[in-house]
Amino acid sequence: SARIEIVNDNPDRSTGLYWQVDWVAVERLPENTPRFHARYRQEYPARAGRDYRVADLEGTGDYIGTVLSVTLAQDGWFGGGDDFFYIDGEQVPSLQGTGSEDYFNDAWGFRARTGPWFGQPRWQGDEAGDSGVAYRWHWPDAVHFERALRLDLEHKGNREEDTEGFFLERPDFFSSVAFWYQTG
Repeated sequence: SARIEIVNDNPDRSTGLYWQVDWVAVERLPENTPRFHARYRQEYPARAGRDYRVADLEGTGDYIGTVLSVTLAQDGWFGGGDDFFYIDGEQVPSLQGTGSEDYFNDAWGFRARTGPWFGQPRWQGDEAGDSGVAYRWHWPDAVHFERALRLDLEHKGNREEDTEGFFLERPDFFSSVAFWYQTG
């Protein structure tokens, strides 16, 4: 079975919505077949004083990917914040990266590029109003969890000139989709 749930939380948005779903009918799936999940989140702007939450999952499964969209609310680089994977209720994340650009397998900024496992198919620049999209697929390195998984991203970066401020919390607009397989 499948459930698609769409919520428009912008009362001023009047454009249409279109999607297409392809499927294959089977008599039955093997017991404990993991089910595919995807969940969208957004914060406009990212909330001050806490990390941006990409995923907060309960159950047993494998985290397989992230798509992140960012619109800059101020000039400067947005992607200095680290990624944190908290597995099975950890208080300290067992997987911690060194910056959003590193999590999406680029460094010292983004450039428009695509690959099979990661990329930034669209990236405009570092001025207020610029935006872009980054993705990372974890097929070769899926993050397994037995009870729970939480993925947070710091929303930190710099001002236009690094000397004006570096590794500061930023009020940029974030939206994301988390992808995972889960049993139960």
